[in-house]
Amino acid sequence: MRSQAGAWEREGLTWSLVPRLPPGNTLPGGSASRSAKTRRSLGDIAFPGRSLGTRDPIRIRLEMTLSHMQKEFYRIGVLLLAMWLVRIVDATIPYALADHGLQPRQWSGLPGIVTMPFLHGNFSHLFSNTVSLGILLGLLVWSRKSPWVLAALTSVVGATLLWLVGRDANHIGASGLVFGLIGLLIVGGFLNRRLIPVGVAIVVGILFGGTLLSGILPGSDTEVSWEGHLCGLVGGAAVAFFASEEAGRWRIRG
Repeated sequence: MRSQAGAWEREGLTWSLVPRLPPGNTLPGGSASRSAKTRRSLGDIAFPGRSLGTRDPIRIRLEMTLSHMQKEFYRIGVLLLAMWLVRIVDATIPYALADHGLQPRQWSGLPGIVTMPFLHGNFSHLFSNTVSLGILLGLLVWSRKSPWVLAALTSVVGATLLWLVGRDANHIGASGLVFGLIGLLIVGGFLNRRLIPVGVAIVVGILFGGTLLSGILPGSDTEVSWEGHLCGLVGGAAVAFFASEEAGRWRIRG
């Protein structure tokens, strides 16, 4: 009996009177079984509810949402950083980039439809737009599908309207996009009629209601492009309508 035990020990087995099992099988309570239990327990600690090879669908969706939002906020940061880099370069070099914004009804001013949001007259102008854009873009990517498509359309539609009807001046700044996102989120939220978009619309109305009312009316400061704000607002509202289910029902009825 002692020699048999020694043979078992040399083969790496523990001292037991249980007959040896064929390869591929493990003893109940043996080292392989304990290892599996250890792995399952560590997995349960890291991801509760993942035992037996399954995951909680709610947890999976939450993890995917957090990962998606992290990528979207990174993109927002890149966009805002690009605006700041353009302003720093404009303040450093002798050539004034800000002189080449959107110029209504001039073919040479057409590139301003794209470049206008990146050009600012001073750092205070850029800072105020940075804060507003950060908030509005964050709410947009959290509450909408294809948020960057909606934001791009809002910017282009609003700037195109400004090119058609704006004053004969050099229009610069991301304020038009800010007002466009306000219109997009408020109008789109109430047309959508779902809890999150409606809640976002209410939050935007509370945060930017005063800015909205004062920014779309002519004021004493002739350097403020109030028509750029108004065109941006109209552009955002138009994009919200045509991207909504309400527009689909209207097209069917027509």
